[in-house]
Amino acid sequence: MTVGSIDLKKQKRDGELAVTLYAPQSVDLRRVSQDRGNVTCLFAVVLSAPFDSLRAVLQFDSSTLDPRSFDLEPCTPSTMLRPHLLVIITGANRGFGKAIAHAFANSSAGSASSRLSFVFVGRNTEALERVRSEFASETIQVEIVGDVQFDEIEKADEWLRRIQEAIETIRKTSPPITKAILINNAGSLGDLSQTVARYDWRDVKRFTDINIVSFSALCSSFLSHFRQRATSPDDVRPFPPSLVVVNISSLLALQPSPYWGLYSTAKVARDQLLKVIALEEANNDVKTLSYAPGPMDNDMQRDVRHTLGDAEQKELYSKMHAESKLVRMEDSAAKLVEILAADEFTSGVHIDYYD
Repeated sequence: MTVGSIDLKKQKRDGELAVTLYAPQSVDLRRVSQDRGNVTCLFAVVLSAPFDSLRAVLQFDSSTLDPRSFDLEPCTPSTMLRPHLLVIITGANRGFGKAIAHAFANSSAGSASSRLSFVFVGRNTEALERVRSEFASETIQVEIVGDVQFDEIEKADEWLRRIQEAIETIRKTSPPITKAILINNAGSLGDLSQTVARYDWRDVKRFTDINIVSFSALCSSFLSHFRQRATSPDDVRPFPPSLVVVNISSLLALQPSPYWGLYSTAKVARDQLLKVIALEEANNDVKTLSYAPGPMDNDMQRDVRHTLGDAEQKELYSKMHAESKLVRMEDSAAKLVEILAADEFTSGVHIDYYD
């Protein structure tokens, strides 16, 4: 079985269609073979013309495919399908989400030899626009999905649809996506001044909507969107991209601490959901990672120092801040991108910045 991109410089030979077939190095041929069973699918990817102008798909039964009908040539840099990484980041308008975006842009994924696309998701549309303006590059495309309120869970269908539309905009205007990463960065602390005995159920519901319900909905939508089958001959999906789901976790997912009841509960739930996904999608080229970024020097840490009800912890964090021992967001973001680029982690694992 041969799977690759087709150069649509075609001509008729004795009534047959002759094409030139290439095998891009970035495609996992074994995975495609497993997905397609005994059918060989040859996807047309035009590298020297607008991508959506000549898209086509040819299908042959592997038992009747005659290799002699193709002119096979080795893959060269000019014909090889370039890696195209799509990164979806929630809470991208500031803080750690913004730092993650810059870390990807500064990595090999943002180089001239690759293609990098972002979907920035957040509450503040104007702030997202400002972040988008920081990524002016011919090899980087940015779509934004603003006015997303994760506590308004009744509107989830609407903002999930807009995220999918942003993904499809990138798909239709760019080369095929070879890998897609969802980074669930958005979240909230909850009221750290209260013990569990003083929780109000309304606050608990709102917190879980933001940190668990919306998170679960995003993961489900991401997986189903990229793994759904084509609905028509015009709905061409050249190569199913490999998928990675990232949860921005915390040491508190592993280690309980007073006054962190809701926050710890959410982090445990998110970690566990990604472990389940890792098992369910083990054969579908999907990996998951829970990444604890460390105690970072950002607005959230400042809120912790001001509102935490436990005096001992409050003193510890204040001392770390005074002694500049908090983790720089840029350093933690770079570590995350490095882990993802190496792709050596076990799916479902929890990795800490200090590991």
